[in-house]
Amino acid sequence: MQTLTRLQRIRIAPRKMRMVVDLVRGKKVALAIDILRFAKNKGARILSKLLHSAVATAKSLGQGDERSLVVVKIVVDEGPKLKRWRARAKGSAYPIQKKVSHITLVLDERGAKAGAAPAAKRTEPAGAVLAAQSAESHRIEKQKFRPAQDEVKIPKVERGVQRFFRRKAIG
Repeated sequence: MQTLTRLQRIRIAPRKMRMVVDLVRGKKVALAIDILRFAKNKGARILSKLLHSAVATAKSLGQGDERSLVVVKIVVDEGPKLKRWRARAKGSAYPIQKKVSHITLVLDERGAKAGAAPAAKRTEPAGAVLAAQSAESHRIEKQKFRPAQDEVKIPKVERGVQRFFRRKAIG
């Protein structure tokens, strides 16, 4: 069963948060926590706290421990913008948008897939299977090219340091 955890109105731009989220998407929770521990971004600390909260929620619901959980889905959406003004020259003003993020995190146990129902097994006609098998059996192997044994290999001459183009002379 899946555990859904949300974090809303975080004062970090969604674009910056998505860079951190891409590091942990699809990873095991223990590995994701280690990755976030060494990431330098501000969003890494925020996401680490959210991940710990999601693991605690999963434990309290009896859905497994940290080792069996996987980050199945994680989405960063844009929230409402804080609109401010910055003073500019000659009494004018410049608008500033302070962006806000909403993060949605879904954890699931290791074996389960995200939203995937068991697919119906497709059966192929018997003729297609026989045609594929006969095509494989009649395939002709190409001969691999091998150079003649009596060709003489030319030894490379060591030239020392190669010169390259310099726009300005040194020295």
